Amino acid sequence: MKKQQCPVCGEQTNCGLEENKLKDCWCFHIGDVPQTLLDLIPQENRGKSCVCERCIRKYKK
Repeated sequence: MKKQQCPVCGEQTNCGLEENKLKDCWCFHIGDVPQTLLDLIPQENRGKSCVCERCIRKYKK
């Protein structure tokens, strides 16, 4: 399986659900994702791609 890439920066998302088939992931605990970051996701990837933790933390600052 191909590792999922962040649609914003292109880095791996390290999705716990995808990579380990776990029932939990870091993204469940990071809080709200800033709308300004979500707006950067290309239209064709919205609702289909995970954003990486690094991008979320960067845009929360």
